Amino acid sequence: MSATTTTTRAASRKQTNAIPIRPLALWLLAVFVIGTAALCYVRIKNQQHVLGERTRQIERRLAEVTSENQALRAQIRSLTSHSALNRRLKDGFIALIPIADRAIARASKPGMETARAEVTRTASAERVLR
Repeated sequence: MSATTTTTRAASRKQTNAIPIRPLALWLLAVFVIGTAALCYVRIKNQQHVLGERTRQIERRLAEVTSENQALRAQIRSLTSHSALNRRLKDGFIALIPIADRAIARASKPGMETARAEVTRTASAERVLR
């Protein structure tokens, strides 16, 4: 009985369908690598789209700020022009006090006498020679 049992066992071993593990593992690894690469590609494209939209928003805001700056500079030029200041002076919005002649300090060139004796020289262009 032992001989027939051994042949039966040998026959049953031959009839089993063994799963080839190595080719299956290689296919699974290949599918995993391709899937990971595809997900990375989709993520990078999505990030590129988001950053492009953010760049467009920043460029739009920069254009708005630039136009606002130009408008404000034009307004500053118009408000600080000589005619605008004279108009505000006439309207009484700006109160200017004339500078007294005694409050003006004049600097004269070396060797020139001052026109008035009471004016003190506050600055001098003389060179100190040593």
